[in-house]
Amino acid sequence: MSRREPRRLVKIPHACTECKRRKIRCDGGQPCRRCTTRGVAQSCFYTRHRQRIHPSKQKLEKLSRTLEEYRTVVDRLFPDHDVSQLLSIPREDLLDILNIPRYNQTTATSPTTTCNSNNNNWLPSPPPNPIPFHAELRASPFPQPTGFDAMNVPQMMQFAADAGCLSWEESGKQVPVLFSTF
Repeated sequence: MSRREPRRLVKIPHACTECKRRKIRCDGGQPCRRCTTRGVAQSCFYTRHRQRIHPSKQKLEKLSRTLEEYRTVVDRLFPDHDVSQLLSIPREDLLDILNIPRYNQTTATSPTTTCNSNNNNWLPSPPPNPIPFHAELRASPFPQPTGFDAMNVPQMMQFAADAGCLSWEESGKQVPVLFSTF
């Protein structure tokens, strides 16, 4: 028969801050006897110990997956740049690197202006790679709006096409592409 070693209990210190500072034994009272006899009872207090958090394996795996997804997105957006270099660049400059036009209050238009009006100086040039309109974006977790905003997706696409704001991708697929106006 093998003898088992007795399990060591993790010792949790319960000394007050004064006894810890002086490295003397504390009785754990409030105030402790040592602080009372020394005349420093007003400075006898106990710090609350932070409980060590051990994240679960699932949580660590989820965080790793999320981090990898973010890295993938950043690598796709900035393939020729090191992430450490991008950290110090302001948002506006990052948009410039991506060739995304900035929103400018002076160039904003009224809702009555159409895309193919004769005065097109308010329109920024379309991005080199327009963002495709995907069906997944149709579903919205938000409450349904009313009025003009309540138009369904086909109505909005027809409105955009009539206004000259909609183009079709050249790849052979019939995928509508909306050009951003800001």
